[in-house]
Amino acid sequence: MTRKQIVLVVVLVIAAAAISAGITAWAAGTYGTRTDPLVTLSYLDETVRPEVMEYIDKLVAEKSQEMEALLDEKVAEHSTPAEPELVDQGYKDTVISLTPGQIVVCQVGVEIMPRVGTVESWGENSPRLIDESTHEAVTGAGVQLQKNHLYMVTIKNNGFKATSNAKVIIKGDYEIR
Repeated sequence: MTRKQIVLVVVLVIAAAAISAGITAWAAGTYGTRTDPLVTLSYLDETVRPEVMEYIDKLVAEKSQEMEALLDEKVAEHSTPAEPELVDQGYKDTVISLTPGQIVVCQVGVEIMPRVGTVESWGENSPRLIDESTHEAVTGAGVQLQKNHLYMVTIKNNGFKATSNAKVIIKGDYEIR
């Protein structure tokens, strides 16, 4: 190879490198601009988003099934079946009719709702009853109970006394004296 040919090859290689660098610089400068984005919004909306959502839904469904199985297992570990004789014993709403002076002595958890006539709180321990309608404690004995308010007995052997002919809805274990 002659000197002239070597110079020509070197010049061509330099020219090719310069052209490549120029094209690369131009492409990098104009590739992915705001007006000509690399990825279009429609491509993201129509192709990428559905695939991502499908993948996330699949993962959520799998984890949901795992968590549901784990929850069922934990509930089964910590629950015991109720004894049938305790479930049916005295836990139905009953309407009782009272005459003045009759006292109803209740167990813990008894719920009462005066409907007709007048009744007052009764018992030795405070609070006598809890008014579930207002979330207030009835602390004194002899306090008139409001009609259509739901009361709960929280201390054994507390209850209420009829001061006139009365009808009361009661739920739980009680004794009329």
